[in-house]
Amino acid sequence: MYKGIVASATFPAIREDAVRFDRAVEEVAATGLFDGFEFCFEGNAAERRRIGAALDRKGFYGVYLAAFEMKRDRTDLGAADPAERSAAVARCLEQVRVACETRARKILILSGPRPQGSFDLDAYLTRFAQSLEQLVIGARAWAGDDAPEVSIEFFNDRGEPWLAVGGADTVVRLFKRVDWPGLAGRLGITFDTSHVAQLHEGLEEDYTLLSPFTRHLHLSNCVIDRPGHPLNGDRHPAFNHPDGVFTDADMAAFVQWVSKQSGADRIDVCSIEVIPHAGMDEQASFQRVCETARVVFGPYK
Repeated sequence: MYKGIVASATFPAIREDAVRFDRAVEEVAATGLFDGFEFCFEGNAAERRRIGAALDRKGFYGVYLAAFEMKRDRTDLGAADPAERSAAVARCLEQVRVACETRARKILILSGPRPQGSFDLDAYLTRFAQSLEQLVIGARAWAGDDAPEVSIEFFNDRGEPWLAVGGADTVVRLFKRVDWPGLAGRLGITFDTSHVAQLHEGLEEDYTLLSPFTRHLHLSNCVIDRPGHPLNGDRHPAFNHPDGVFTDADMAAFVQWVSKQSGADRIDVCSIEVIPHAGMDEQASFQRVCETARVVFGPYK
């Protein structure tokens, strides 16, 4: 299992600044704590290829975070409008090409927004599953064996950010609609600890349900049930925050527990995700990620 950092969260500037991206790669590599690097980048093709080469030189397992753009642009692979859904698949295939240019081995995606009012979840999941199969097949047709694995991250569907696919039961219902296990190794899920907490579900219970599909872990913290708190919801503060749910020790215990479960060898990469909050610069955020990594990943060095 690769030990990663969600670098675009810790270093927001790397999303658009290739020079800052290069420096972040050097900084992360210099710690000796990580061999996984998760990112999104909106530069040109030449910069993307240069980034890929830099990640390769450092031996990083790359994960391309298409989910960042999808969430921002409200890209919806389960949209009821066929034209909108087709455009979403096409845009995701463009992101597959970006992932290939950066030599990423996994591409992270998500569902569209949960519609307001009456919502037929089963119909949505059927459309989303069809789009997923088109995306996986299209990626394979375009990139062959170099196609990155598609990983779906489930979010809170009962509060901010109000996405359509949230909760372990919903994810299981989705995977009953795809060609599983025919797509195993080409499609999987990202299990994010803070999203489970925001859903008021249990880490071990949800992981047990989702372990057949889980290929990727995000270790992240959250503040919940604190309306008006600046970090309430999906904002990923550092671990050990006094108002947060999880500590470093919690994450170390969870990873140790996962390592003993059936199917743990299917997990390619486990990454720590911290977003700098107001008054916290990216270097302070990075130091907190490193402190967490020493606690969580130390036994696996």
